[in-house]
Amino acid sequence: MWCYRRLLKVPWAENKTNKEIIQMADVAQITNVNAVTCNADSKCVKTAYTTADCKSNKCECISNKYAQTIEGCVEKPVKPKVIVDPRHNAESFEGATVTVTCFSPIVGLAGLGPEYKWTVDGKAVTATTLTHTATMGKKDIKFKCALKLYGVESDMSDEFVVKFIKNGDTSTAKPKILVTPAELADGRTFTVLCIGYPFGLDSAGIKLTDEKDQAITKPTITFAASTMASKKFKCAFEKTGITFKSGVEQKYPKEIKTMESVDIYMGALPAPDIVASLPANAPTLTCFVTPVKDYLPATPKIEFSWSSTKSVTTQDWAIDKTAKSYVDVTCTATQGTTTKTSRKIKVTIDDNYIAKPTVKAYPPKPVKDSRVQLTCDTEEKDVQYSWTKDGTTIPGQHDHTIQYGALASSMTGGVFKCSISKHGFTVESAAAHTVTVETDIQKPAIAGPKTKEVGKKGELKLTCNSDSDVPTANKILSYTWAKNGNAIAKATKSVYTVKETKDGDAGKYTCTTAFKALPKKTSDEVKVQVIAAGVKCDDDDDCDGNEKSLTGKCDKQQKRCVCAKRYEAEGSECVSGVAQTVASVFFVLVAALVPRLM
Repeated sequence: MWCYRRLLKVPWAENKTNKEIIQMADVAQITNVNAVTCNADSKCVKTAYTTADCKSNKCECISNKYAQTIEGCVEKPVKPKVIVDPRHNAESFEGATVTVTCFSPIVGLAGLGPEYKWTVDGKAVTATTLTHTATMGKKDIKFKCALKLYGVESDMSDEFVVKFIKNGDTSTAKPKILVTPAELADGRTFTVLCIGYPFGLDSAGIKLTDEKDQAITKPTITFAASTMASKKFKCAFEKTGITFKSGVEQKYPKEIKTMESVDIYMGALPAPDIVASLPANAPTLTCFVTPVKDYLPATPKIEFSWSSTKSVTTQDWAIDKTAKSYVDVTCTATQGTTTKTSRKIKVTIDDNYIAKPTVKAYPPKPVKDSRVQLTCDTEEKDVQYSWTKDGTTIPGQHDHTIQYGALASSMTGGVFKCSISKHGFTVESAAAHTVTVETDIQKPAIAGPKTKEVGKKGELKLTCNSDSDVPTANKILSYTWAKNGNAIAKATKSVYTVKETKDGDAGKYTCTTAFKALPKKTSDEVKVQVIAAGVKCDDDDDCDGNEKSLTGKCDKQQKRCVCAKRYEAEGSECVSGVAQTVASVFFVLVAALVPRLM
């Protein structure tokens, strides 16, 4: 699905690139910033942004570029910088109003941030807006800013100084001429400005003139190629008592007679090489011409065509809302004798472009004051993740796993969904997962049947599962094991293993789980029987003669397959006994040689 977002654009940023002035922002609400808590009972789960380290009862982030939140670490907003608009330099005369901007490529939506924080001369001020104004006194003003986007705060910017200048000073201001655009066709209009002056410089001190030193009073000019080719602009600053740098000169814009290139755009940005969408949200593609149409000759008219559809002859192509794939899509623009064709892209309109992910929770039934981790499970590769809780986007969280520590019963009813995106196509999880925080741990269970048979010398492995715990090394619960009602020493993990079973390992096993001061819970019994080692059989047909470890014969009295030479029965199979044989021979030789050497 396509998300339509409002883009914030600053008026004075006309000559900056799209990347410098706008960035699509996720719709979210500002959340409280708390870290995932951890302790001896509730450790940290390593994810893309969060480490497994617990420090001061908080899960650490992988670097200082990330901030701690209750969903795990998230990327901080990009560190901003304080700037002035391009018309001014970082100087001011006394009494002038100085306006600075907290600039960052990240922007939010109206009412959702960013919020801004300012310091002036090292002291915090109450301003929370994108721009801040101050009146210049008789000393420099020092500015810093930070921004908070969806509750996550950036690092503080570097210090930006606006210098105080007075009579007798030499200004650092460098006169500049800004011509927009730098190239255009005959008969089109352009603007020219003289910029780079200090705050408070009177308009009479800003000298914008032509090559004959005649003042240019109107910045918008109609370009006449035949008369302007040799003309120049001049820009200089003047103020009594102030020494300014020499003025500058610049020629009028260059004339262009035809388009230079064509590309396929989607909204304000170039379309990716692969575009995918749900049919209901099929995008509109634009055949974007450089320079833009307003700067090209007005005639002849530019004609457009698209390789994938003969019926569309306009600059914009609103793709049909039906499932279909378009390979090697190009657009062509023709003006007079000039024809330009774009690069090729692939477009897929399909409800099932990528499979829906599944939200999985570990543990399925978390207990109060423990931890829960949620995973967006998918087999798709190279996807981007996003999460919602109770229908609201979790800000800044694009990891496939999120986690909550120190769960409170107030989280009951938390409904989580995840989405994955690829090539612009976004699909939400098939079903939501509701996290309900339990007040007591769940009764554990030993995996498998109620009766287990293990051959002598075979491995006995019992696993204690609980819906209150996670299936990873970072367990929340503590575990103990018992056999025939007696505690097994040092058996404190969720898995109990006996490497080589003996007759004495037979019995009735239980596991017990505990969490803090909550009542302990014990599993039902599982009966373990230690039986004769080897492969079970009733006749020769049960013993595979092609298996090198078997002879193909069945010992009907023992009901076990006869092991091949140099193999011996162990557990439920015949295993190689070569290693033991070699070892035995070695020790016999050593025993024989030692007396001779003494």
